[in-house]
Amino acid sequence: MLAKFERRSFAEGCRVWVGKYRGLSNLPHWHFENELIACRAGEALITLDGEQVRTGGGDCVFCPGESIHSVTGSPDSRLIVAQYDAALCPGTAQLRPRAQLFADRYGAYERMDGIFREEQDRRPFYAEKMNAAMAELVVDLFRGEELERVPGEEFKTMDRYKELLGVIDRSFDELSFRDAAAYMNMSEAYFSRFFKRASGMTFSRYLNAVRIGKAIEILRAEPDITMAALMAECGFNTLRNFNRVFKEVTGCAPSQLPANFVLNLRSLATDQDGFDPTMDSSELLR
Repeated sequence: MLAKFERRSFAEGCRVWVGKYRGLSNLPHWHFENELIACRAGEALITLDGEQVRTGGGDCVFCPGESIHSVTGSPDSRLIVAQYDAALCPGTAQLRPRAQLFADRYGAYERMDGIFREEQDRRPFYAEKMNAAMAELVVDLFRGEELERVPGEEFKTMDRYKELLGVIDRSFDELSFRDAAAYMNMSEAYFSRFFKRASGMTFSRYLNAVRIGKAIEILRAEPDITMAALMAECGFNTLRNFNRVFKEVTGCAPSQLPANFVLNLRSLATDQDGFDPTMDSSELLR
């Protein structure tokens, strides 16, 4: 089955999300965040990059960011899942536990449950509390487990992708799809799939959004600029195409743009942006 990209929405200021489930089962998926799964009761079969591990009560599984994984839990299983941004603990970013499955010697279930409660209660400074608690748990885990370094090539591709986003931002008016694929050293067909997987939208949609974002900046700095000049400065060949894309991205014509309009690239993502791999048979606990 084709793995899909999950883009999890974190609470404002949070770099961690926690969910508790009975009978958790989900489809193959991947995300940029690292994921820690702890089992309290029952059992679950977890497939991680093609390898299968079976968890029972008192077990943990660590899923590195960008790994393809899925969970099939027994009806009576109780699992808690935490996704966290690797930047939460920069020193661990290029490391991972050597063993996919390990005993919960760290009180991970209870500690993640505490993080879950913080988000539910949302008392003052809850985001800071959640981030600190997850960082402390990650440090304890990485101190206690035998570690291995993540192969360098896994970082090189994403580092190159991040550099490409900078290139797009600087050369939006002249960069082509072919140029971008060549920059990534990928065939055009592979690059098309890769970019959509990484960004949640096609390359052309992303490039158009960047161009319209620049057009908005120019309009605010130079309100008297002609549409023909604005079109050319942002890399569009015809006024008709510029107006069509502008309205598609912003919902209005350039002359009708609200003064406080803010362009949100995430809101332009494809339906992958809202993909939730969790199956209906799973029960989200409170």
